Amino acid sequence: MKAIDEPLKIATYRILQEVVNNTIKHSGCRELEVMLRLDERHLMLSFKDDGKGFDTSVQCDGFGIQGIDDRAAAFGGGLAIESSGAGTLINVKLPLFQ
Repeated sequence: MKAIDEPLKIATYRILQEVVNNTIKHSGCRELEVMLRLDERHLMLSFKDDGKGFDTSVQCDGFGIQGIDDRAAAFGGGLAIESSGAGTLINVKLPLFQ
């Protein structure tokens, strides 16, 4: 497997940092599960919490979610969010090579 380049490492770290910070600040959760998976073509981050959730159709005032989406898109990746009153699941998929 080819090494992950530095810009992707930094973007991955910043995405992880933003999701964890947002979760701590807004979710009221007691648990946050973070998973990182790597295959031959993709790096996938998954965040699952047991917090209060939020309405994903409402535009937020901050730059958190938009920043995460922008970082993923800059590498040709994507962001998916599922949320309800019983927690939030955030998945980020980043291609290893563009």
